[in-house]
Formats: sequence, structure tokens, C-alpha cells
Amino acid sequence: MASDTPPGRLIFAAAVAYVTVTLALFFWHEPWRDEAQVWLIARDAVGLGDLYNALGYERTPGLWLLLVLPLARLGFPYASMNLMHSVLAAITGVFFVYIAPFSRLQRVMFVFGYFMVYEYNAIARSYVLSVLLMFLLAWSYKDRFKAPMRYSLLVALLANTNAHSIVLACVFAFSFLVESLPRVESGRRIAFGVLVALVGVLVASAQIMEPPDLIGWYRGFWVAGSAGRTLTTLNGAFIPVPKNTIQFWNSLAFETPYAFIIFLLTLMPLARNRKALSLYILGSLLLIAVFAFKSEGGLRHQGLIYMYFIACMWIAYGEGLRPRVFEGMFLSLVLIIQLIGSPIAVYYEAAYDFSAGKEAAGFISSERQLAGAKIATYRSYVGSAMLPYLAPQRMRFYCIEYSRECSYMVWNRRYYDSLGLDFKDVVRKARNEYDADYLIVGKNATVPDRLPRGCTKEAEFWNTIQDDESIGVYRLK
Repeated sequence: MASDTPPGRLIFAAAVAYVTVTLALFFWHEPWRDEAQVWLIARDAVGLGDLYNALGYERTPGLWLLLVLPLARLGFPYASMNLMHSVLAAITGVFFVYIAPFSRLQRVMFVFGYFMVYEYNAIARSYVLSVLLMFLLAWSYKDRFKAPMRYSLLVALLANTNAHSIVLACVFAFSFLVESLPRVESGRRIAFGVLVALVGVLVASAQIMEPPDLIGWYRGFWVAGSAGRTLTTLNGAFIPVPKNTIQFWNSLAFETPYAFIIFLLTLMPLARNRKALSLYILGSLLLIAVFAFKSEGGLRHQGLIYMYFIACMWIAYGEGLRPRVFEGMFLSLVLIIQLIGSPIAVYYEAAYDFSAGKEAAGFISSERQLAGAKIATYRSYVGSAMLPYLAPQRMRFYCIEYSRECSYMVWNRRYYDSLGLDFKDVVRKARNEYDADYLIVGKNATVPDRLPRGCTKEAEFWNTIQDDESIGVYRLK
């Protein structure tokens, strides 16, 4: 606990090292389809109606999309999105290492843990906003009644980052409402602040209304297997040690029931601050319920439980709670576990392509015969991963799943119904519907050893971290 002391050389060195790692990952990482999807929606969606509809299929509010929108519309290069994300990640890490009310060593260990080094740093998604806003909320929590508008705006912004953060924003907003009821008569600013937080949650919720033709596995709730998904969730949150393999991402080297014990032990250091404890119990259990009954998600989603735990610890310490020796040892142990996964992720990110999108796009651009060719795609998300690199010469591919030219994916039933197409049927549709010269497919499109007549392999780009973003290019004429 040394947040009020001079930062010293260790903190400065940690901040410089974290920014250096962030910059290195910016250059090493090849964006995949989920990153490209936001860019393409921002670039190609026509009007507010298209943007709103896209958010429903993406199942996420639009704060990150809103930040990307001017970059995509004003002609900035695709890399500007990842650069913006890297800046946000660096700000988050430096803010934590200088301001958070933990020991210096704990602050350093935290920023070099798996989630801060990789998931919320290398990959340009909205989750970096969630982490930054959670930490800003923890920092401003003790002054929430002195500066209610600042606190409420942070809650409203948190709600608009992604669907999981809506859950956490609801907890912050509900807690603020309950605490504010006795104070409303003595302060209109507090009442208005509560209203801003609640409106922010409602606006975010309206953006993730499920379209009627949303793809089947994203709809409804699932009970079967919920206990197993809960165990996976807690392992992902508190023991995020990936497998030591090129496809390390979203993998766990092992799953252990001890993750339940670690989660229960996280209640211990918060038990002496009822406000922080109640925030943590309600928020973490609601997130666990989302993972158990709605969508298991990946490590990037599960890590929000861990980040929320750190934010609640910040709240407790910010209100004057001083850690006991055993509590400090437990927190340090949690932080040490998080450190194990970082070098694995950084090594493979530096050594291999995350996605083949960039390399395949380079091949398309460099081959003269492909310059004006008609190109169709199947498992068309691999086309989405390529298209940002091909603009302005090529803005769309013909997507077999939708029988039309498009850039970004729409996760609807039509896409779902097309997933079982045989490769011969894909080739036939590409020829008959579009008179395509070339076909680009993702690895999940099973290609037979014996290709259909007149179809020849031009190039393939395998061995990627995200396995289903390996890409094959086939000539059809």
C-alpha cells in the first residue's frame, strides 16, 4: 500500500516497460475478423439504421464502434484503430501502476499479468474500455457523492462498452441509487447523477436487442452443462495459463476445481468493507450466471471477473481499508498466477501470425491477375479479415453465405443455414451465382484432396494462432 508515496524508480521503469511491450505488440499483432468487423461496420454501414442493426447482431453496445467510426470514415489507415487501442491500453496500465492503492510490487505484477499484457492490449476490442472505466470508477468511488456527475458518466460509459459490462454497470448504478435515496432531497446533483447512470444502462441495453433472425446459438439461455461452464469461467478468470502451443489463444493448460476455492478466497480481503464486498458478490455472480446460462465466451470475457475483483479491491483500499498480512499474500499469489501466461502469449504473438488476413491480402494485391478478378468467399469472415488491407481498390467480396457482395458479417440464420455446404457446392455457387474467377475459403471449409474439375489451388496461408483464420485461395477458371 503505497499510492500516496513518490512512485520511485520501480514504478517509472514498470511504466516504461509496459508501454514498450504495448508498442511491440502493436507491431506484432495481425488483426483478426472480430477486429476487422468493427472497422468494416464503421466504414460501410449506411446510416444510423444499419449501425443500430449491426449492433444487435454483434450483441454489443456501440462505444468502441463510435470511437472507430471517424477513423474509418475519414480515410485513416486500418492500423489507426489498433494504434488507438494501444494508446488506451498504455494509458490504462500507466494509470494503474501510478495511482492504484496497492503495493508497488503488486502494481507491477498486475500490469504484466496475462490479461493486461495480452487480452486487453494486443487485440483491439472494446474490453480495454471496460477495464479503463472500471479503474476510473474505483478511483472516483470515494468521491461519488461529491462529484456525482463524473461517477455517473463513468457508469453510463461502462455500460456502453460491451454486453458483459452492462451487467457491471447495472450493479454500480443500482448501488448508487440505493445509497442516494436518503440524500436525494439534499442534493439535486446526486439525483440527476443517478438518472444519468440509469439512462446509460437503458441506452446500452436497447442496443443489444436480439434481432429475430439472430444466429441460433446466440439466442436464449442454456441450463445443461452450466456447472462445467462455471468451472471453465473461474479457471479462465483466475488461472489464465494457456497451452504452450501456437493455438494458445482461448485455451487453458489445465482446469482445476481449485478455481472455485480461489474465487471464494477473493471474498476474504473484501469482507471488512461491506460496500466493496456487496458490489463484488453481486457483479461477479451475475457475470458467472451469464457465462453459465447464456454464453461461455472466451478468456477475454472471463477476465472481466478478475478485473472487477481488482476494481473492488481498489474501492475497498481507497476507502481506507488496510490489508492484513495474509490478505496481501493471497492477492500477491493471484497476481503471480496471472504472470505465468504472459510470456507464452507474447512469444507466439511475436513468432506467428494471429490471422492470415494480412498475408492473404498482400498476396491478392501483389498478383496482377487478381487485381480486377471476381472473388467469392466462403466462411466469409476470412474475407472480412482481409478487406481492410485491400481498400480502396477492393471494398467487398461476394459472400457465398448471403449470395451477395458484402464486407462485414451478419450473424443471422441465413449464415447459419449455409455452414454445412460441401466444397463442391461452394464452388458451384461461386461459379453459377457470381461467375467468380477465384474462391477464398477459411480452414473450417473442408477442402477435399481431389478438387472439383477446373478448380486449382493458388495459395494457402496456414499455421495461424487463430486456427480458423488460415486461408486458402483457389482459381475457378
